[in-house]
Amino acid sequence: MFKYYTIVGSSQGLFCFYGDDQAAVLWNPSIRKAVTVVVPAREGIYEIVLGYGICRETADPKIVKIRYITREENTESISCIPWQVEVFTLSTGAWRPPYTTTNLPRILIHFEYYQVVTDVAFYLLATDMVAKRNLIISFDITGEEFREVNPLDCLAHKSICNLSMSKLRESVLVLERGVEDNNPVIYVWMMQDEVPKTFTKLFSVNSNTPYALLVYVRGFRKTGEPIIEIVKKSFWNRRTCSI
Repeated sequence: MFKYYTIVGSSQGLFCFYGDDQAAVLWNPSIRKAVTVVVPAREGIYEIVLGYGICRETADPKIVKIRYITREENTESISCIPWQVEVFTLSTGAWRPPYTTTNLPRILIHFEYYQVVTDVAFYLLATDMVAKRNLIISFDITGEEFREVNPLDCLAHKSICNLSMSKLRESVLVLERGVEDNNPVIYVWMMQDEVPKTFTKLFSVNSNTPYALLVYVRGFRKTGEPIIEIVKKSFWNRRTCSI
């Protein structure tokens, strides 16, 4: 069923997937029930990214569709993006505008597909196409309000290809790919729950494996141990372990 679907996020035991057939799926594995949601199609110069979470007050699952412009040159002639943000709630089975429309993402923002869902909000990795600066866009699932989070300069100006996101318990993490002594390494940064948001480097993950080509952090155990995948140079053999 989910062969050609990618996971958008999971919250309170419910999963959200998105497929190439322009449909999202809300799946409850505990009762083996799934609901298919038709997502408005991509068109023209616009791309779509989805966010997902569950409202703390109503326990209603929400899917958030964000349209964004894919190329910087296309922003010059556009002052606003039609139907830029829409919210789907499972209780109504329909798409609608968000409660707050005064602080929608700027048209210069290019979204990545990395995101993290907490009990309060979901967070999307993004880039300001003009300032050439990475940032994080948060969306309060209950109040339906967007905010911009600016990371440290050392992360803001890194290649977006070397950044991803994860979660440790309810804390948002930024994972930075790097190299030390010719070996791949992942630096783990935690976003502190402060105003303004700050980032602290927790630790680094090194493969300590000869001929390692790539290292991926696939998640974290409840103990805080990272689950890593190592891709070796010889025949691209993969193995997964925890350290």
